[in-house]
Order: sequence, then structure tokens, then C-alpha cells
Amino acid sequence: MSDEQDRIVVRKDTIARCAWCGSPESNKWISTPDDDIYCTIECMEAATMGKRKLAAGAYICCAVAMMLLPVIGLATSNYFLVAAGMQFLMAAFAMFICGFVMYFSANEGKKYQERKGKYRGISPIECEYCMHSNPPSATRCLNCDATLTRAPFVSEAIPPWFHKYKKIKGIRCPHCNAVYSYIGSQISDEGYAACQNCNKQIFVATRSTGPSSDLMRAHY
Repeated sequence: MSDEQDRIVVRKDTIARCAWCGSPESNKWISTPDDDIYCTIECMEAATMGKRKLAAGAYICCAVAMMLLPVIGLATSNYFLVAAGMQFLMAAFAMFICGFVMYFSANEGKKYQERKGKYRGISPIECEYCMHSNPPSATRCLNCDATLTRAPFVSEAIPPWFHKYKKIKGIRCPHCNAVYSYIGSQISDEGYAACQNCNKQIFVATRSTGPSSDLMRAHY
């Protein structure tokens, strides 16, 4: 099968983007039952904050109504309501606590409200040679390895919350002796990155869940 037959053509407006911040790039996409996708769990929390608060409010209202059943029964001398209310009292307390936990959990999304639409205008970079669509942070084509002349060469091309490592400067490749700097989006979870000169994998940093100052040089 030829390359032309193998190629799938998509329109620019159909490229996957985070439903909250609009980023076309993610370390691991998160999908929801509503068919929305998010680049991080934080973006999903921000986008679903309103729905989760409504659900928490519904839980709390139901719990309060169940707690009031015995009170209403006593006030109206309706012992059936009293008996029913006493049976559901423990469940009502559980729902009440659950509702408060859900509400405060949903409130975490407030921290990420400013991300909304922040990266909506950033587009992937199309390779001039093979027409492959590359993420905004790439400087070389992920398909043919050609240099992307339209690459912005700035860390602002992707959301800063993707950076698992600080910028690591002066890493010497043990294969070709070239010295380059690397940003978090270029480093894998295991601490490896592709040399920007020969494209071979080199070890550049220790594994970390966040920015780390404990850096290690490439080893032979």
C-alpha cells in the first residue's frame, strides 16, 4: 500500500482539543461519558465543577428532606412518617456527609478556571515535507524527523502544567557529542529524550512527578 493510500486526511477543526483549555496536546487524554476530552484531570475538574456542585446540592437537599420526615410526623401526629423517617435517618446522615464531601471536592475546580480557552488559538505545526501534523511543542517532525521551520521554539506553545521537569540545560549527547537544552514536554516519564541532533534516545533527568532540581547528565 502506498503512502498516499495509507494517509488519513482530517480538517484542522476536527483535531482533538481539550474541552476546557483548548490545548491540542496532552500527556494523557481523559474522556468522559459526555464525549468530552480533557488534557489533564485539573481541566476536567474545572469544566465539571458546576455539574458536581449541583449533584452535591441535590444530595444535601434529599438528606435534609429525609431528616425532616420524623419532625413533620411528630408535628402532625403522623406516626407513619415518624417510623419511615427513623428508618431512613442513617441513610440521610450518610447522604448529607457525602454531599458536603462532593461539594468541597467540586470546589477544587475554582483553582483552574483561568485556563478556560487559554490555548484555543494554538494550532499544531504542519511539516512542510511530509505534511504531518505535529504538536505545538515539537521542533522536529515526529513522522519524517525534518526540522520544523515554523516551530515557535518557545515553551509557551503548550500549557505549563504539562512540564514534568524544569528546563534542563547543557545536556551532552553521548552518541554525537551535541549539547542541547530540554524542556519537560520533550522528556518521557522515565527521564529519556531524543537528541535534537541525531535523534537517538539519551537519559537526561531523574523520574519525577513535578519540577525537579535533582538533574542528571546524560551517561554513556
